[in-house]
Amino acid sequence: MPPNALYQALVESLESQVPPRVVSRLLREGMAPSGATPETLTHEAAEAILRGSVFRHLQTTRTVEASRELVREIEAYLNETVPPAVDAAPAAADEASARTPEADAEATPLQVDADDPLRIAVTELQSALRPLNLYFSWPEVRKLRSLVQVAEDELTAGGDAAAVVGEAQGQLQLVHQKLEDQLVLQARTLADLESVLEVVSPLGTAGVRRLTALIAGVREAQQRRTLVEAETERAEKLARELRKLVESTVLDEDEPLPDLGRGDGRPRAPTLVPVDERDAPSDARAGTGTEPDGQPAGDAATAADARDRLRALDLEGEARDLDALVARYAELLRHVPELADAVAELRAEHDAGRVVGERLAQLAHDWATQTEARRQALRHEFEAIREEAEGLPDEVDAVDLRHALTVAFDLLEETLPAVEDVATVRELHATAVAQGERITRERRERAARSDEQRAQIAAVRDRLETAARQAPGEPLLRRARERLEEALAALREDAFAEEQASALLETALDAEAAWQRAVAEASGDQSARQVALVRELSARMAQLPDIAGLRARATAVRHEVEALEADGGADDARLQALTHLVAQLTADARTAVANRLDELAREAGEPAPEALLRALQAAARQFDEGAFPDLDEVEREVAATRDVRRSALRRRYLRARQEAQRASDAGVPSAEGLKELIASAREAVETDDGGAEAVDALEARLAQVDAELASRLAGFDDRLDAALASFHTVARLNNDDVAAVRRVLLHLDDQRAAIGRISPGLQAQLFASLGEAEETLRHLEAAFEATRAVADQLVSGGRLDDVLGAFDTLFGEPTDAAEPTDAAEPTDAAQPQGGAQPPQAPEPAGVSDEVRAWLDGYLGSDEVAGAALVAPGGRLLAGRVPAGVDGEAVGPALGATLAAWEALGEGMGDEAPDLARVDVDGRPTWLAPLAEQGCAVVWSHAAAPSTGLGDRLRDDRRALMRMLRRPPAAPAPVPGPPEG
Repeated sequence: MPPNALYQALVESLESQVPPRVVSRLLREGMAPSGATPETLTHEAAEAILRGSVFRHLQTTRTVEASRELVREIEAYLNETVPPAVDAAPAAADEASARTPEADAEATPLQVDADDPLRIAVTELQSALRPLNLYFSWPEVRKLRSLVQVAEDELTAGGDAAAVVGEAQGQLQLVHQKLEDQLVLQARTLADLESVLEVVSPLGTAGVRRLTALIAGVREAQQRRTLVEAETERAEKLARELRKLVESTVLDEDEPLPDLGRGDGRPRAPTLVPVDERDAPSDARAGTGTEPDGQPAGDAATAADARDRLRALDLEGEARDLDALVARYAELLRHVPELADAVAELRAEHDAGRVVGERLAQLAHDWATQTEARRQALRHEFEAIREEAEGLPDEVDAVDLRHALTVAFDLLEETLPAVEDVATVRELHATAVAQGERITRERRERAARSDEQRAQIAAVRDRLETAARQAPGEPLLRRARERLEEALAALREDAFAEEQASALLETALDAEAAWQRAVAEASGDQSARQVALVRELSARMAQLPDIAGLRARATAVRHEVEALEADGGADDARLQALTHLVAQLTADARTAVANRLDELAREAGEPAPEALLRALQAAARQFDEGAFPDLDEVEREVAATRDVRRSALRRRYLRARQEAQRASDAGVPSAEGLKELIASAREAVETDDGGAEAVDALEARLAQVDAELASRLAGFDDRLDAALASFHTVARLNNDDVAAVRRVLLHLDDQRAAIGRISPGLQAQLFASLGEAEETLRHLEAAFEATRAVADQLVSGGRLDDVLGAFDTLFGEPTDAAEPTDAAEPTDAAQPQGGAQPPQAPEPAGVSDEVRAWLDGYLGSDEVAGAALVAPGGRLLAGRVPAGVDGEAVGPALGATLAAWEALGEGMGDEAPDLARVDVDGRPTWLAPLAEQGCAVVWSHAAAPSTGLGDRLRDDRRALMRMLRRPPAAPAPVPGPPEG
């Protein structure tokens, strides 16, 4: 039957003031006189316990008034929590009589005594664990599940589950923090996947559709705050393959352009032919201008470029795979640090640009094998530890060791336990073994001492019986005779407890010495008097405790006394000298015992357990009465107290170590040196040399880390807002740095709510990203100011006026464009408003069909008003300009614009941009310089400006440059008239 509500409330109130082990002892001692039990405790019995043993214990650490006030508060709390009118004992008795054994067997532990704080905590942990079953493969979740089960089993068995419940609660916080970390990382991966999707979407293949579906699934999971690790991994792998396909393809001119059925005006995708490294030209043909199969040298350059990009993608993929492999086997690398050498070697090979795919696969296989071998080795080691722990004495406090072993075995079923958990098992085992050896040694010493004491008691009893029979009947000896007979009666009891032997022997020897002293004083015979005095000295020497510093002197004096007794004690000079030596030795022994008692009292500390206080008080009382107390019992209690405190200190250290390990990479100044503090605290706790001070220092440093983390988090929003404002200013530069900063700031902006829930290590990474973005923004702001300065110079020099003036001539009134120009011929495509034909650029033979197809792809889009290709000299090569644009003026305007770009690039110390947007009369115009091949121009409708159009032109720019480098195919010969 479980404890009633009153007992539970009493335990709860006492454990907040007194260590749990002391509470258990106080309640057991307090309930013994009344016969109460935890199931039948009443208010009267609880009041007697509080005003008895509890009140006495409280006075050891508090004043009498403070102890009395605390007892009153506990009584008031009990009356409020469990009113006396609803006493628990009758109800419990009735319930016990009505309940059947079958019902007891079916009742689960958590269905009984739901008011128990520990059971409530276990129930809450079980509820919190259910949604985490999605991540059962995480070692952290496995450990949490095992800790919760251990706590439930401990409660069912009636043990103390407070420590394991606290550890489980800390583990739950760790799991939640890891989940937040992974959600942040998944959001970043999702952003990367979406950017890859924009690049590969023109392929229009089934792979793109699969990638789109996978990204949609990841996005939906992210919105539900759920991790989908398998889907994310598949999406990353597929995205990598699609990127390789895009980057490694060239146009196969023999294949017709497939109709992908988009219907959205986007360009038709050509057939894609992967480039294989075996297509590379041989060294023997290098520089001939043709490939081995007769293809032009331009195709060789394209293939080489594609191979370089393929290699870069392969290296990037292998870097990701290596990082993933290291993350997967992170615990193995911590168990076997020398394995990191292989990782460093592979990274060096990768950094040198060499492919390491096969070695990476072999490394994964080797690590899987080593992980299994390590698990088996640890399992054998822990099984041996468990067998040894089962053979330890019952007095050994091995609860923490049993809990740690249970958790470790659960983890070993599927994974490697953490290095810290393995170290904890070994440390607890070493402590338990040392404690068991000490207890066994004390048992042997106590047994030997007990046998010696029983022999001494038998000898003293014989001497006392002889003395009692031969004692004269003088009245002067009456009091000494009474003491003699009392001691003799006590010694004749064969059933005295072992712990009473020392006190009985001390009493008997003291009675014997007093008797011999009385006999000597009452005796008129000088010889008999001397014999009695020698026997008194012998009894006094037998009373002296065995003190290491006095052992040699005591042995010498004891031999002198025995020799004098053998000689009949007739030498007065020797007798007087020995009497003085025994008195001096007794005084020194009392001083040594008093000092030792003070040392033991200091070692007991505050607050001291009840058993230790009783032993100290009994020893002090004996000492005050002139006897020598048995210090062995006091020392045993001190050792037991030290073990309890050491266990509590170890638990504090383990909690602090868990927090310190998470905070060691927090990126704040106080986190520096945390690992050294952990190591020093561990050594101090293990050696019991300043362990409490070392743990205090570690906890104080952790508090400092928490304060610095809170201060850093407090400024996150302001820093991010300022960075976003700065980015808004420099975004018009539209270069790669701007794009990189945009990605970082958008990701950080999305994670505002999560920044306070993630681990300190990931926080440090995000703050580092923010710092890098801020530094880049400072450079961009400087570049922006330099650009403005160059623009001012251009304006003052009239060069920019030439550019803007040239563009002004491109856009006239609609009526001005009604007449076609000499450089443009009317076509049937895209009739402008008013029926005027837009100017059409001539298409010389130097423009290939694939370039014209590329332009047609843009011209077929609803959002494109015109697209054209302009030669470096300003001649319009191909395409169509919008209605209202002077085709003859396009070339000079673009030439002036390109010159302005070059001037701006020189002013900023950078190259000219790869894309620019110019708005003239509200019409967006996208310009893409093609180096020595000229420039591509795409006009957008004023009513539908699209940033996606510019991104598309930037993505297509490199492909267009490859097209222009290839010479056009020779025209097919015109067949002549048939002969004859």
